[in-house]
Amino acid sequence: MSSKRRINRITASVTAFILMLVVVLLFVAGCGIPPWADFHIEPPAPTKIPLRVGLYLSPAFRSYYHTYQGIPTYPMGGAMSNISERALKAVFQEVVVLDEKAFDLAKNDVRAVISPEMVATENTWSVFRITCKWTIASTDGKILYVNTFTGDGNDNSFVGNTRIGKAMANATKDMFQKFLSHMTSVKWWEDIGDKPMN
Repeated sequence: MSSKRRINRITASVTAFILMLVVVLLFVAGCGIPPWADFHIEPPAPTKIPLRVGLYLSPAFRSYYHTYQGIPTYPMGGAMSNISERALKAVFQEVVVLDEKAFDLAKNDVRAVISPEMVATENTWSVFRITCKWTIASTDGKILYVNTFTGDGNDNSFVGNTRIGKAMANATKDMFQKFLSHMTSVKWWEDIGDKPMN
């Protein structure tokens, strides 16, 4: 076999492997929680905020991809949507996921709407960084809380997929813990004038 044919066969094998990896990632993103997103969220306070809130996940948030050198690499939107719902349910009395922010408020009887926005994700050899903006508004549109948090995650595993997965998990958990800790500490919900739920 000539060296040219051997190189072509190797190239075809590598291409097939990459395509298979992409298919697996898309399948995982569409069918469940990837391993890097399956972690426990520790509520910062023992008692929940006595509100029924709506969580609005925009199409851009739900379909977010981490990109590397301009190329979409890791689907994150589905997992981030799942984590956002779990995180808010850990600190609020009740959370309702809104399909359409403008039309679901009255139907779902929520007192505030929480909207996350992916700002950026970055990846180096052993560090993953995720930045997310969180906005909380009253049902009449008044901004009650807004802040942006960055989470950093490290991992030194030798295998690339293991390293990126663990670093993503650590960064995501770090960002959510910062958000929940700060958001629950500033008592923004007192501006709503709501009475505790029974």
